[in-house]
Amino acid sequence: MEEMHKITRLEIGNELALRLTFDDGSTRVFNLAPLVKKGGVYAPLLKAEYFNSVKVAANGRYVEWPNGLDLCADALWLDGVPAHEVA
Repeated sequence: MEEMHKITRLEIGNELALRLTFDDGSTRVFNLAPLVKKGGVYAPLLKAEYFNSVKVAANGRYVEWPNGLDLCADALWLDGVPAHEVA
């Protein structure tokens, strides 16, 4: 069974990216641009002020925005790029 990850630190990156540090010590960058291009619930993230309102849930298991949109820590870890590979 895959290990469950918790987010311990969140930094806002450039161009719709989140830089996340996890409880295993890894840091990954997750680019939301492909999701935002789909529109729908992701459309509000185009506004920088709104994108920057992201918070880590109290239990560290997801990030969330005020409209209820959330992204699971495990998905962010799996689909994120290790920070040292991001230019």
